[in-house]
Amino acid sequence: MPQIEIKTFKAKDQMISLRNQSYDDEYLILADLNLRIDYLVPFLDKTFLEKNIISKMIMDDNLFIKKDTNNKVTKIEPIDFDSEEIGTIELIAITNASDFMKQATFCAGNVSIGRMKEIKERSVNIRSNILHDKLSSYANKSPRVNKLFEFNKKWRTKNNIKDNIELLDFSAENIDDIEICKYNAKGIVITPKSSGCSFNGTKLEVGRQYTVNFEVLDRSGNDGSEYFMQKQCAIYLNGLDEKLLSELQVIVDNN
Repeated sequence: MPQIEIKTFKAKDQMISLRNQSYDDEYLILADLNLRIDYLVPFLDKTFLEKNIISKMIMDDNLFIKKDTNNKVTKIEPIDFDSEEIGTIELIAITNASDFMKQATFCAGNVSIGRMKEIKERSVNIRSNILHDKLSSYANKSPRVNKLFEFNKKWRTKNNIKDNIELLDFSAENIDDIEICKYNAKGIVITPKSSGCSFNGTKLEVGRQYTVNFEVLDRSGNDGSEYFMQKQCAIYLNGLDEKLLSELQVIVDNN
């Protein structure tokens, strides 16, 4: 029976990580988990909060020292048991720990990690003082994954990035045709000069501008080493889907 570890991440997370726990050849399944806020409801007994019980739990506002005129105190309400769906799970990648560590960015103890926080299309384009810096001049091919890029020394100098901060690889299609229009405290504004451009999985439309914000995860107080990857780049991991399915099929056929 193959050994499998499943790591789930919140849908809003932008980064995935792994510590070296010496299970290099075990399968590693990465997935996005998006649960509704009351995901435990379908597992509750429907008699748990019946109307007669709720009525006994309702508090009298007149008993408070200060009357709750702004309704800041949440009141007990009946539970809606109509939906049994608790959320969704989306497969990111099937790989193994060894491949993940080879293709991810390594952070030694007390070293922080910089990543893309978000990319958003601007509602209004910048019209004045527009720059035409090529994104490709600040990037090299990643030594870890051929289809990815890493920010180079010129980028670190331009943005005053300290030596104790590692930067995650990023993906870009037609990177030579992506221009940086503006630099700001949180990141950059980019625009494509031709069709077919993308940045970290987001397709870029000609004539539009996109704000890319970056963020640093402070690990200065963490002396453990760890491997990190931008979640949008996990699709470029060496896929072991077919290999795992084949092994599982043999087990099913023999039982």
